[in-house]
Amino acid sequence: MSFTTGGFSFLLNCPLLNRQYVNNCFLELTEVSSERNKLDTSETVPVSRNSSLQEKGGNCALFRSDDLNQQPPHVGRVESLEPDENNNVIVKVTWYYRPEETSEGRKSFHGDKEVILSDHQELHNANTIIGKCDVHSLAEYIKLKNVEDKDYFSRFEYMATKERLKNKKVATYCKCGMPLNPDVLMVGCDGCDDWFHPACMKSTNENVQKLKHFFCPSCLTSHGNTNMLFSSSSVPPSREVEVQNIQEDMEHMQQKKELLRNEREQHQQAMKENKREMRELDARIKEMQKWIKALERMY
Repeated sequence: MSFTTGGFSFLLNCPLLNRQYVNNCFLELTEVSSERNKLDTSETVPVSRNSSLQEKGGNCALFRSDDLNQQPPHVGRVESLEPDENNNVIVKVTWYYRPEETSEGRKSFHGDKEVILSDHQELHNANTIIGKCDVHSLAEYIKLKNVEDKDYFSRFEYMATKERLKNKKVATYCKCGMPLNPDVLMVGCDGCDDWFHPACMKSTNENVQKLKHFFCPSCLTSHGNTNMLFSSSSVPPSREVEVQNIQEDMEHMQQKKELLRNEREQHQQAMKENKREMRELDARIKEMQKWIKALERMY
């Protein structure tokens, strides 16, 4: 069976494409889609997310978003390419969510190029593909010498139907206890091998890069005051903690802040009531003093 769509043809020997054939077709598809998107977007079909299928593995691509002017392209993993009854190329895609698209929301430790693999799959017209992209692990992403527009990284998995992360454990660093953000510089302590943000050490990126060695406050007493810079070709040591615990701590601090605010408002209200009662008592005392003086004049 043969068919033609969007100016290029595929020859199929069976209803379902094998993996090698999918890979070859995918490369041709992304190249042609990329060139066509530069010239004409009138035939594209905007992507929406409204179904859920089972997860597999494959190539990654950028898909045109619903809002062409506001939203960045969607990141997806192509599972298969199949023809429909009208000989259009249909892509089965597993979505990567951006942190702000999940129920957890974007946190300060999320990188600008971070995406989260979900269990959300859909079928879409191949015309929605903008081009190919690469989704790396965090360790692979850190080792990249030059991060290009097509480079992304992923360290979490998201269950879209249950609206929660599948793997909640992540390594944390520094005195602030936050996970690694590859966009933020960190300094490695020569004493304890932990990693720290210059700002948390009351320093700056410029200052720490001038130092040959670095020792955190805990190690500084037994070592000299000299320092080592975090290298993008190495991954900081792991200290496991649940992301959920970090979020619960943040929520607890927020609740405590609200409680203190309420107590302050209640205290201010009580002070106002006390002042009002004191004014009333002063008025009654003055009235009684008038009666006493009047009685004294009578007798």
